[in-house]
Amino acid sequence: MKFPRATRLLLGFIGPKSEAEQIKGQIRDFLSDRMKLKLSEEKTLITHASDERARFLGHEIATRRSDTKFGLCRGGIRRNVNGQVNLFVPRDAVKNRLKDYMRGGKPVRHGCLVPFSDLHIVSHYQAIYRGLVNYYRMAHNLNSRLNKVRHVLGVSMVQTLANKHKCSCTSLWHKHLTTVETEDGPITAFMVRVKREGKPDRMAYFGGLSLKRKRFIPLEDRVVSLWPSRNDLILSLHAKTCQLCGRTDLPVQNHHVKRLAELYQRGDLPLWKKVMIQMRRKTLVVCEECHRSIHKGTYDGPAVI
Repeated sequence: MKFPRATRLLLGFIGPKSEAEQIKGQIRDFLSDRMKLKLSEEKTLITHASDERARFLGHEIATRRSDTKFGLCRGGIRRNVNGQVNLFVPRDAVKNRLKDYMRGGKPVRHGCLVPFSDLHIVSHYQAIYRGLVNYYRMAHNLNSRLNKVRHVLGVSMVQTLANKHKCSCTSLWHKHLTTVETEDGPITAFMVRVKREGKPDRMAYFGGLSLKRKRFIPLEDRVVSLWPSRNDLILSLHAKTCQLCGRTDLPVQNHHVKRLAELYQRGDLPLWKKVMIQMRRKTLVVCEECHRSIHKGTYDGPAVI
């Protein structure tokens, strides 16, 4: 019988620390003698739930205590928080997830996303935000922790779009701000729309998610896709906009390479290679003039980075 190389298990009980040490030793002996597995001493910790918080699967777990919160019960009024085991969003988990979108403690644009379409950029930020909200939906400090995530990602997204379109962030907020109806009431969101002839418009939202804690979330509601779809290249071709110079008056073509490794070379890289490396894609939508310059090896025009 095969077992996974690493298994995570959390045990909770009421008793003295000496009893916890005894249970830990029994588990170690059972895994070694019966299962032929080794218990990691560095990762197997004993934590007092009232004084510390245990880390498990990206959450912090601890018991709450408050002498000021009361609730009604059958016997009358009693403290309804003391002794409850709750989940919390770790501070460092949010900080590590936002480090690519902040500099000096402030939100900044993400240069690697500038060459992509507006639909792709908004979907990228929404996927990160939605994934964190769904994963930590059952945490008690969901609102306080994820409010900062929404602010940082929202500002970074708008700064990225403003850099792409050479406009102000305020104008983008006024143009794309909308309201989304949720089960907890209307919530503001940032929406972009792509119109298609003979087909329904494609839309992407950022925000529009309730930060109200829920006691249980089905597993299928926690699975999200980071990238919107494989049709982003098709949308870029239909947009008829060069991803290097931004021109729209010339026909666009698809420049591609076999492998991303071909883009790397010694010395300074041409600007079109830098864009493809930042996008991490083997395809680039360019106008005819830029395409000819790339194949001649003479392209040195302005790249949107």
